[in-house]
Amino acid sequence: MPQSVSALLIGQEGEIDRLERMLEQMEVSFARIHEPRADEIVPAPTKLLMVSGASLTRLPQLEGGDNGHRRVCIHGQDFLPLRERLREKGFHYLVQSALDVTSLRVFVGQLLHDASPHRRATRLPLGGPVEYHAPSGSGTAKLGDLTSESCRI
Repeated sequence: MPQSVSALLIGQEGEIDRLERMLEQMEVSFARIHEPRADEIVPAPTKLLMVSGASLTRLPQLEGGDNGHRRVCIHGQDFLPLRERLREKGFHYLVQSALDVTSLRVFVGQLLHDASPHRRATRLPLGGPVEYHAPSGSGTAKLGDLTSESCRI
């Protein structure tokens, strides 16, 4: 595994494959551990750790500990014991595995890139369908993100 990657993916085949493809398309430097072992020590990512829910009990130790990277768990279920386990392990987000790829890309993009000093409002990634009306015409689209001042479709 390279010493300095922006993102580290941990999960077996089929659990986070679409995340791997998405990071490749986004041209993000990342490493992936398919078969995690709790006794393993790996370099911590600089920006983002993404783990499948099934791999939580076998997380390797991160060399350098918590260096400010964000921790995300991708899981198909949400229940209180899982949330408690995530808090104990320092995770920041629990993301539903069925989240559409566009919303997931916006979310991951925001986590990977430092907030712009020009960005005054917090952005909320959504992904739901919307109708729009503009001088050039009307139509339907997917809501990418929303702020108190604007939206991206």
